[in-house]
Amino acid sequence: MTDWYGVTRTEVEHMGGRGLFMYYNSLEAALRSICPEVEWDSSKFAAAGRTPVGHWKDANNLKQALDRAEEKLGITKVII
Repeated sequence: MTDWYGVTRTEVEHMGGRGLFMYYNSLEAALRSICPEVEWDSSKFAAAGRTPVGHWKDANNLKQALDRAEEKLGITKVII
């Protein structure tokens, strides 16, 4: 399934999948709907530079981003 992360919207459209985007605003949204059992990582999609409207309003997306940042930066303790 991780091969999907490197596929762009343009590639899907060129292979005849243009109609897919009449129902979903992104390839990620389509894959999340079709394969809900997979834990997709939004940051790994080819269009990762763009986030869907409302993406950062979801607490789960914020937590995942902070967890990745902690890991990447080596943060082990947060002091408030």
